[in-house]
Amino acid sequence: MNEELIAQIRANLAFEQMVVAVLYGALGCGAVYVIVSVLMTVTGGLSFSGLLSSVLSGLLYTFMIFLVGFSAAVVIAIPLFMTLEKRRHRKVWPYFVAVVVVELAFLAIVKGDLFFFLGAPVFTGIALLLPGPIIAVIFGRLMAPLWRAAEKAASPAPSSNILRLN
Repeated sequence: MNEELIAQIRANLAFEQMVVAVLYGALGCGAVYVIVSVLMTVTGGLSFSGLLSSVLSGLLYTFMIFLVGFSAAVVIAIPLFMTLEKRRHRKVWPYFVAVVVVELAFLAIVKGDLFFFLGAPVFTGIALLLPGPIIAVIFGRLMAPLWRAAEKAASPAPSSNILRLN
């Protein structure tokens, strides 16, 4: 098979796994955000507007994570994957570093201050910095079987001492 075709198929599989990881990460972090936000609202006093605000802010948070994650997958992660795949480097840490850089760049663009979360409440800092590493870990777990299969396909076939007559 053509090497370029195989590389394109691997890139398509990686992109699908990236989108799945972004969806899982966004939905998981959004659910945790909604639960913690609702609990914080309930402890401060139960009101319908407070609960509605918590749920809507959680949905917005989830949507923001998905948009940033999907954009980063298209613009950064696929070219990174293709470069690393040419070098046969199949580890998750480059994606982890790329995700943290994307998060910090996004926060710097949105807030205008790269480290504004240092003075923010703990919940805000965790909510802003946790989704990216979670998505990278999920991507690594989803890609592990594919990376093992690629390593196995690239390794030479074991020599056999059996002589076939037919």
